[in-house]
Amino acid sequence: MGVPDVHWTDRMRNVLVTLCAVAMLADLVARHAFPAISAGAAMAFLPCSLLLVASAAFRFGVAGGIAGAAAVAALLAGFSEPLDFSIIGMEVVVGMAIGHVRTTEVMRERHFSALTHNASDLIMVVDRRGAARYASPSFETLLGHDPSTLLGSGYHRVIDGRGTMLLAAALDRASAAGTAVQRFELDADHADGTSHVLDVTATNALGDPAVRGLVLNARDISERRWAEAQLANQASHDSLTGLPNRSLLGARLDEALTRATRETMRVALLVIDLDRFKDVNDALGHHCGDELLCDVANRLRHQVRDSDFAARLGGDEFAVVLSGGDVDDATIVAERLVAALGRPYQVRGQAIAIAASVGIALAERESTAAALLRQADVAMCSAKRRRSGIAIFTRNDDDRALDRLTMASALPAAIENDELVLHFQPQINVATGAVNGVEALVRWQHPERGLLYPDLFLPIAEEIGMMDRLTDWVLRMAIRQLKRWNRNGTPLRMAVNLSAQDLRDGRLSESISRLLALYGIDPRQLCLELTETTVTTEAERSAESLRELSRLGIRISIDDFGTGYSSLSHLKQFPVDELKIDKQFVIGMATDPDDAAIVSSTIELAHRLGVDVVVEGVEDNIAYAAITRLGAEFAQGFGISHPLTAKAFELWLKEYGLPESDAATA
Repeated sequence: MGVPDVHWTDRMRNVLVTLCAVAMLADLVARHAFPAISAGAAMAFLPCSLLLVASAAFRFGVAGGIAGAAAVAALLAGFSEPLDFSIIGMEVVVGMAIGHVRTTEVMRERHFSALTHNASDLIMVVDRRGAARYASPSFETLLGHDPSTLLGSGYHRVIDGRGTMLLAAALDRASAAGTAVQRFELDADHADGTSHVLDVTATNALGDPAVRGLVLNARDISERRWAEAQLANQASHDSLTGLPNRSLLGARLDEALTRATRETMRVALLVIDLDRFKDVNDALGHHCGDELLCDVANRLRHQVRDSDFAARLGGDEFAVVLSGGDVDDATIVAERLVAALGRPYQVRGQAIAIAASVGIALAERESTAAALLRQADVAMCSAKRRRSGIAIFTRNDDDRALDRLTMASALPAAIENDELVLHFQPQINVATGAVNGVEALVRWQHPERGLLYPDLFLPIAEEIGMMDRLTDWVLRMAIRQLKRWNRNGTPLRMAVNLSAQDLRDGRLSESISRLLALYGIDPRQLCLELTETTVTTEAERSAESLRELSRLGIRISIDDFGTGYSSLSHLKQFPVDELKIDKQFVIGMATDPDDAAIVSSTIELAHRLGVDVVVEGVEDNIAYAAITRLGAEFAQGFGISHPLTAKAFELWLKEYGLPESDAATA
């Protein structure tokens, strides 16, 4: 916007005042120079006098007109001292002009006061010495402070030391270089104790005689800064747990690696994955899973040092950056984390037991954040496969990771191309020594790598969501083999393993029933094995699924018993027909009294509940004699036979002896 034009009346007033002053000056000079001039001659100056009256009236209203007329009347009356009246008239005009200026200043001050009083910004004027000479009324509205208390150095109690330094620096720059406008931010305290962020514009008016100071205009931007901080926090932190996210972890890891190179210290990265977390989500719902993740995050916070950095990578994966220390220090921290995260959780009245697998990767001089994260993840997967809890990355792990990727790509084709085969391990009746049944164990006859055991590819099948296809294939082949043996006069009971993913399949009972009907197999010939961990983690879902299967006449067996958190009394809610004691206890019975006590007490309590016991890991006559003495019903292990192909098992069976006639349905 341009400056508006001056009104024509103002221009006319200025012209008349100027002419009046010139006429009076001329009159004064003439009278002084020519004292003999008569009053008649003085009439020559009458136009100027009339001009005085008109000008005074036009400029200053009625009062001006009267004063001008008085001066003219004096001239016409022929006073002997016209000079005095001329002077008086001039003084009147000048006095009225000064009054007008003062009136204008008052009006301007009132206008300025009205603007500042209603302004939303804070306005302050600071002189060269740093003393506040003016503070706008908006200080009370926006910050709760009486402006009069801020004058002088009173404003120092509103801004902190940093703000005082910024103001001093602004004054120095303005004084030294004449900087017109400067901008900065500072924190100011509200009277209620809250802190506000001000965006300050400092205008240099030190050279303006009417101001002679630094004019500060400040706007409260606290809400904007809070919103920006929230957005920044959301971009760098996990919204559920509040932990830093993968993005911030990468940045901090880069910083740690740079500092480690400079200070010649080691950096370790721990990647943590929760075992069976998906089972918790499926069994109890995602809301319970989220609460569990928050509990895990809190435990992590309490376990890491101030110098360490914990983050959530996503899902049920977390990470911890350790600065300083070696592999032993990293292992100690990992063991502490495994113990802390492995303690039972209480979520909405439900006790939940999970475990954690930790992968450790140690940075080398050439390590990058991305490479270290990949290595720690590979180590974590290794710990999960081995169920060791902790694994440390080695160069060989890269080769194994590539192998897993290759197998994951080849597994779907292996099922389609019949590369999978079943091996059968016999189970015998301890009391009679007769063959009671077999356990079907899947193998992969890889075209390039030979025979692969399930611990190499079953975890991969679970990860890529192929367990349902794999289980369907195993059930179909096992039930078809039962039909062949039945037709050949060798009725046996067949045990098949199920996974947690299988229990979540709502069509499981229907699918098995259809297969049994298709091949004409008595349901009592089929025994389904589930690990203790699977059953207890999927408690509610497991109970319903197992009851459906049990109603069909299928036997239910709990595998690897003794390795989880369940108890025999807890298993009463499931329709369990037998327990399989884990081989780690059986193998150690001869040398470890604790293992022997576990096996003995499990068999005794199982019998009280009316549940049969299958003892795995029977590898010699000593173990066989021990479980016979303890009263176990069935035995299985290398001491009896290794898993065999169908043809090899049939040859072994001919040498060992045919099963009892009712063994299949006993």
